[in-house]
Amino acid sequence: QCFATGVGPIVLNTETDVTIYAAAGKVFARIQARRAVHVRLYITSVNGDEVKTFAEENIHAGNTDFEFDVSDLAAATYILSCIAGNKKYSKKIVLPKS
Repeated sequence: QCFATGVGPIVLNTETDVTIYAAAGKVFARIQARRAVHVRLYITSVNGDEVKTFAEENIHAGNTDFEFDVSDLAAATYILSCIAGNKKYSKKIVLPKS
């Protein structure tokens, strides 16, 4: 089980919306792009050390869904970041002890 704080749609800019949610050891992200954009999704520790990159790719206009298995990460608080084009969004996620 994991928790994402402040879950819901996030408007990065007028071109891109991101929705992030977490459940049962997985993190899900939906990116709604109004045009093609380069996307990078990754997790860092709260100290800023990069832990894992989940996706780094160009996506087309429309909806793109990502699913990340975080069950291999230690129980801790992390920061999930999404860079789409030149905008960045970060969300805190908590992985509790099992």
